Amino acid sequence: MRTALRSGARPAALVALCVLALLFAGVASAQDDEATAYDRTGWQVGGGFLAAFPDLDSGASFDTAYGLDLRAAYRMIPNWSLEVQYAWGGTFDSNVQDVSSHLLTANSKLHILTGRVQPYVLVGIGILRSDLGRLDPKMPGLVYTFGGRASAGVDVHVTPHFGVYAEGGYVFSADELRPLRYGTAATGLFWQF
Repeated sequence: MRTALRSGARPAALVALCVLALLFAGVASAQDDEATAYDRTGWQVGGGFLAAFPDLDSGASFDTAYGLDLRAAYRMIPNWSLEVQYAWGGTFDSNVQDVSSHLLTANSKLHILTGRVQPYVLVGIGILRSDLGRLDPKMPGLVYTFGGRASAGVDVHVTPHFGVYAEGGYVFSADELRPLRYGTAATGLFWQF
């Protein structure tokens, strides 16, 4: 039992050491933060991966899907930017049908803080392309409809231009006949010009 505790504590100690190193790096760079404008206006591009968690009323059990997240934004003022975001939600597999989605939205993004760490909330509306399979021959498998997203996340600047982001959100369609809804968790890298 004692050996199991020690071996289980090793990964936790490594994570704690990494967190402490990041904290010390943040304190050491605090002098630079005052002179660095992380909230400057201009373009930002980024991309990464996402996991999508289905919220479907079909009676089937769907697996988590994995896809891609791409974005381009223009920061108008320090606390607000307009963003175009593309998300390929992957394919939700099940024993009944497979469901896949592509979402392209125009987002309004509010940056709550404007320093090195920038939490944000965003809402967006756009076009959702979903392939819902053909359980019923009378229903189309491929559907284009209005879609939207609501998300919250954080941008963390590693340098004044380069950083990482993490975001959690919810995607929904306006199609009342065959609605597609799912939660997302995305992470990736960004470059701010």
